[in-house]
Amino acid sequence: MSKEKQGLKIWQIIFIIIGMLATAFVLLLVIVVTAIILIKPWGVNVIDTGSALINPPTESTGYDHPLLTPQQEALLQSAGIDPATIPTTITPAQQQCAINALGEKRAMELVGGATPNINDITQAKHCLE
Repeated sequence: MSKEKQGLKIWQIIFIIIGMLATAFVLLLVIVVTAIILIKPWGVNVIDTGSALINPPTESTGYDHPLLTPQQEALLQSAGIDPATIPTTITPAQQQCAINALGEKRAMELVGGATPNINDITQAKHCLE
């Protein structure tokens, strides 16, 4: 074989390996996404939460929590948390727990009225129990 044909053969092998790795990655990604949707880890319904984040409902959820907006209530419900179980007053221990779980900056943003995201819910869910 000439050097030119050997070089071409090496590149073919490299591209085949890259293609196989890319296919394996895509397959793994599909399996992980399917598992998250079916298993609902951390008690969070990913499908409902995603739609609540993209298109927040404007109607009432049936319970008027004094510390939450209707959108925040709907987001919590979609994540499997009943807004009625959220305390109406936040104790210093709960505040400290949220600061430890989310960081002081993000905890203060939420106290100021920012909408919690899925990461906030999963990290600080235990602080509200």
